[in-house]
Amino acid sequence: ETAPAEEATPAAEEPQQNSGMRSLGLFRTTAYCPCYKCSEGWGRHTSSGATAHARHTIAVDPRVIPMGSKVMIGGVIYTAEDRGGGVKGNHIDIFYDTHAQSTAPLYRRYSWYSSLKINNK
Repeated sequence: ETAPAEEATPAAEEPQQNSGMRSLGLFRTTAYCPCYKCSEGWGRHTSSGATAHARHTIAVDPRVIPMGSKVMIGGVIYTAEDRGGGVKGNHIDIFYDTHAQSTAPLYRRYSWYSSLKINNK
């Protein structure tokens, strides 16, 4: 099981009309890193073939968020580049560089974001 991600603050303003972004609704977020425990031996390799990077890569359920989509979480734009075995439905797994970052005490076990935005490719 992956570690929880930090809780986001709601966006202060809605995206501009021409931004191509739309709200995704409520999602559970967790965190993972390249360690064996989190990645089951995949390290930084993603299912899309990209190399995972912090503040960039998220794992998604591609039935809900298409691979390659740009998703704004707490003001950071991430790219859907991975899918995890435990990532189903409205669940996003956020990639961090280290296990310590992905399990820091300030992160909550189950964070829910209502301010996710998406911009499909």
